[in-house]
Amino acid sequence: MRTIPEQQAAFLRLVLLLQSVPLGIMLGALTGLLLGGPVLGPAPIVALVVGWLLWFFGIVVTLVLTARNEGQLQRRLAAVTETVGREPATIAQWPAANAILSRAMPTRKRATFRTALYVARTAERGTLPVAVRIAPGEAPPQFSGARLRLAPHDPAVAVIDVLAAPAEHAAAVGDPTLAGLSRSQRGLSLPVRSWLPWLTPGVIALFLTAALLLLLR
Repeated sequence: MRTIPEQQAAFLRLVLLLQSVPLGIMLGALTGLLLGGPVLGPAPIVALVVGWLLWFFGIVVTLVLTARNEGQLQRRLAAVTETVGREPATIAQWPAANAILSRAMPTRKRATFRTALYVARTAERGTLPVAVRIAPGEAPPQFSGARLRLAPHDPAVAVIDVLAAPAEHAAAVGDPTLAGLSRSQRGLSLPVRSWLPWLTPGVIALFLTAALLLLLR
């Protein structure tokens, strides 16, 4: 299973592909109009309509994938929660990790839990954002500490360590490896290098559309 940053990167690449190509076509059509002079033919209009339809299709697909990804994450969290509820002693065998709260998601209506994003210090992957279920009430302060138990077969989810003392949770915030983390390290953004190359198809679509419209004059 993929980590949360890996899931975010894969999703962003697909979204950029779905959005950059139609936007490139529309910008290419406008460029062709500007460079082509005062004569207005049907080809630029057709290109704009095609680009708009592709863009609208990309928006629909993006919304569907967003809901699907959220549903998959909640199913993974539910599986971990059920395992702990069914066999509480099993978490003693799971890797323990210090963590700080990165972001708490809004509480859903009538939900019995709240999803939070913690950044944990893992032995194998260094600092890694993981999803955790917490109580549906008021969330802990941002950057507050917690002692987690990492799911052994799923690097994207974890549970609050109920075996740890309150002092252990409070002490987690003092872990030096969790200090001064960037937004990308906290799972709130992605480095430019992970998404900038995926704008290339849109740039290519822009130039090809503009060149084709100029050739059709």
